[in-house]
Amino acid sequence: MKKKLLIMIMVCFMAVSLTSCGNSGQDMQEDKKSTSNTIQPSDIQLPSENAEDTDDASKFVGKTMPDFSVTTIQGETFSLSDSLKEKKAVMVNFWATWCYPCELEMPYMQEAYEKYKDKVDVIALSIEPSDTDDVLKEYAKEHGLDFLIANDAETGLSQIYAEDAIPATLLIDRFGIIVHYSVGSESSAEAFTTLFDSVIGDDYTSSSALKDATYTVKITDQNKEAVQGCVVNFCDESSCATVVSDENGIAQYSGAAYPYHIQIVKVPDGYDYDTSQEYTAKENGEELAVTVTKD
Repeated sequence: MKKKLLIMIMVCFMAVSLTSCGNSGQDMQEDKKSTSNTIQPSDIQLPSENAEDTDDASKFVGKTMPDFSVTTIQGETFSLSDSLKEKKAVMVNFWATWCYPCELEMPYMQEAYEKYKDKVDVIALSIEPSDTDDVLKEYAKEHGLDFLIANDAETGLSQIYAEDAIPATLLIDRFGIIVHYSVGSESSAEAFTTLFDSVIGDDYTSSSALKDATYTVKITDQNKEAVQGCVVNFCDESSCATVVSDENGIAQYSGAAYPYHIQIVKVPDGYDYDTSQEYTAKENGEELAVTVTKD
């Protein structure tokens, strides 16, 4: 843990033009006094020590969240499995009292919680060992927070889900599946309520990953020359997104992960292609190579 804190602190000092972090409450108070109010929370993220480990969302999203229980500063025992018997989703936020980006998003978490607390539980787990119940109670009182708060020492989940950076946020749906994972401070309550809205509806009958994917079609002729100007549709069950291939023969669409039906509906003059042919993309993204015939 000391190593992780040292890494985070060093990164914070490197990004001093945005904000600064300290490893004690006193340091943070001094830092906050000298920090501009124009900081955009979405710009402040503590990057991974290893650049190859930054794609944590793909590691976690779609997986079952292990059950856990923890004693909160409110004096109750929170259990994920028990919570999901009553609520339609649970959001877990990893943070620390010395983390200024974490503090920036707390009011938005509180606002979203107040609106959705009948359907969504929110629990904030501090990764800092010195964030005792008394420290956390004082912090909650000072910031007007009444969602569930606890230290992560009882669960150890931060060793998995917040190993490199905080704040880190998980959203777990009613089936116990992680459908969202993100690192960084949110800049509005709407960022949280939009997530909640996506999983609390009565029509939510199976888990769906709340993430985007990229679908790429590379179009060449029989001579391996890129073909510009092909019209490609990426269709779900209700609508189609239309993309025209560029000078590199690339038609690319990024959107909600879905097994899109991909079809070339038009090719430029001088080329021939069976436009009735259709491909079904993989839900987590697809790269297709398509050959059209040059007359």
